[in-house]
Amino acid sequence: SWRFEFRFRRRIGRCGEFREQRQRSERRRLGLVVAIADDVPHTVQGDSTRLRQILLNLLSNAVKFTPEGGRIIVEVESDAHQLFLTVNDTGIGMTPEEIAVALTPFGQ
Repeated sequence: SWRFEFRFRRRIGRCGEFREQRQRSERRRLGLVVAIADDVPHTVQGDSTRLRQILLNLLSNAVKFTPEGGRIIVEVESDAHQLFLTVNDTGIGMTPEEIAVALTPFGQ
């Protein structure tokens, strides 16, 4: 994987612009909130393409499983050494067993 400096805050801030997720969320009247803590750097070293794919997957699942009129929140925080990206929604959630399957390669 390639690591380059890229505009992290901009990439996260634009996650609501993913066309398919935006259209699906608008049809279902889902609210999308993006909250980036003030101490999160504007640029980071990393793989922008992989970050976009991760965001797309997380948002796709959130839109898919959040009931009409629900809410999706993307939050980014940091400490001195790392960034924390969280996607929360008002969907049905997952059991611990479902989470274990989802975290295995090719698990669904």
